[in-house]
Amino acid sequence: MANWREDIKEAARLINEVSKVIASCRDLRLLTQFHNLAGIAYCIAGDFERGPFHLNEAVRIAKEANNYMFVAFNLNNLAMMYRISKRFHEAHETSDEAIAITEDHGDHGWTAHFLDTKALIYLDQFEYSESLRVIERSIEIFLEGEDYGGLTDALWTKCLCLLRVDRFTDGHAIFIELREIASRQIGQIAIDKFEKLLSDEVYVLRHFPLVDELSALKRSLVVKAIRETEGHMAKAVKVLGLRSQQHLSQILNREFPDIYDELGIKRRAPRSKGTRKKEPPLGLSRLIMPKSKTYSFNFNWRGTLEPQFFYFPKYLMLAFGIKADAIVAVMPVKSESLFDGGIVLYSYNYTFRIGRLAYDELAKIFLVDLEELIFLSDVTLIGVPIGYCPVADRYKKTMKFERLEFIKED
Repeated sequence: MANWREDIKEAARLINEVSKVIASCRDLRLLTQFHNLAGIAYCIAGDFERGPFHLNEAVRIAKEANNYMFVAFNLNNLAMMYRISKRFHEAHETSDEAIAITEDHGDHGWTAHFLDTKALIYLDQFEYSESLRVIERSIEIFLEGEDYGGLTDALWTKCLCLLRVDRFTDGHAIFIELREIASRQIGQIAIDKFEKLLSDEVYVLRHFPLVDELSALKRSLVVKAIRETEGHMAKAVKVLGLRSQQHLSQILNREFPDIYDELGIKRRAPRSKGTRKKEPPLGLSRLIMPKSKTYSFNFNWRGTLEPQFFYFPKYLMLAFGIKADAIVAVMPVKSESLFDGGIVLYSYNYTFRIGRLAYDELAKIFLVDLEELIFLSDVTLIGVPIGYCPVADRYKKTMKFERLEFIKED
């Protein structure tokens, strides 16, 4: 297939040659594979007449062989071809049929992949709410297993949806999650692939190169890694997947020298002495919880919206008088519910932050950071932290949250 991508004429010649020989073949599995590969090759070549013919042949032969997974695979490929050729009605029909087959046979792993295809069809139709609904279901299924390639592809689809509706901050937050999974579980090739896709996507949407966007994203990744490893540069290098500590120093010195002052670290970080924890402390990050996970509050809460869940490291929990990392439930709130001195979680410059609200009487507007003069109107408000539970409870079926009471300033 790699050769066919570069030489369309050679691909067509090979298909014609094999067609003469395989016509007399009685091996249904081999016939199915041939028509599947021929259909994909013609799709890559942009031939949307012969491509569907071969994929439909693959579906027909797979049904004859009673091989339900071959039927589902080829229906999904056919749905992708119909999607590319803008035949959306047929794309949805074949996609639904593929999903129904895997669901009937309890093959949830492939259901997640086929849901990703359906979400992409909606995406190309500009039906972004439907696309988000379907891809959320796909992600939920992937989170139950260990198919990290499928999970990162699904997260990328969700990122695309958010970027297309101008939710750039949310989109970049999902991209950071995607990149971290790719870094831990797949490798640099996957990271490079998704960064290239992000670069191309933002260029198309905003019509300028991604230099500023990627610079801000890169900076947020460096800050996050250094915070999580408590300024231990050697560990930060591993978290970031860089070649060496010298490479990280070059990035800091040449691109983000302000990070030294922001995090209070020296330009040549000394090696730590004494015993250190084997695992770095948790950084402020969002948790994606499977739908099978339940939660309860040990206090009265009348909110009707579903909470989001975040890791809060110890240094943030101190604002609530708690000296340990925790999982925090964050509830969405309306602007009229906010008050001077309240604590909120928000997203700014591609990173999650917490801030204490301050109301500017003159400007009639809330600020979330007095030192940087960040206005609430300039950030993406996530919500208000209302409850917490120990980190270990994440692995329990039900998480029980205690009330959070922030410490008021004098």
